[in-house]
Amino acid sequence: FRAISKALGVKIYANTSRRRILQSFGWPELSGNLCSHGKDTLLHVLPISSLRFEVLDHYCKTYMNQYTAVLAFRPTGWTYSEAIGSHLDLIKPRSRGIVTIYGVPYSEHSSFTELQEFVQFLRPDKIIPTVNIGNAANRDKMQSHFRGWLKG
Repeated sequence: FRAISKALGVKIYANTSRRRILQSFGWPELSGNLCSHGKDTLLHVLPISSLRFEVLDHYCKTYMNQYTAVLAFRPTGWTYSEAIGSHLDLIKPRSRGIVTIYGVPYSEHSSFTELQEFVQFLRPDKIIPTVNIGNAANRDKMQSHFRGWLKG
């Protein structure tokens, strides 16, 4: 949303609690670009749980004198695939009435290589894996990777 704000030259609206979170990052260019009233800008940051057709339809109607449609970008790791990742033109919007939602592929998880580089940079004393730990063999294999990374 920061890039959208910059590209369109508009402020960013977020509710009080979300605005406090965004201000806590300590980024002056972001904090100075937030506004406290939705009517003051066309760029609204909403909770991901609100990015549904029925909720956005109702949300738009609360601003019916100002907006006639909603364009939402819903970040979702669930839409990511290798095919789409290399061909972003395959991403199709879903529309219903006045609401259009784009699923934006992303992953909140690091790749194996990114994790390795991070561990080698940070050099932690202990690593506790949280995935692929269903049995002793998998846990041992993970720890073996970690030991190898820390030797190098």
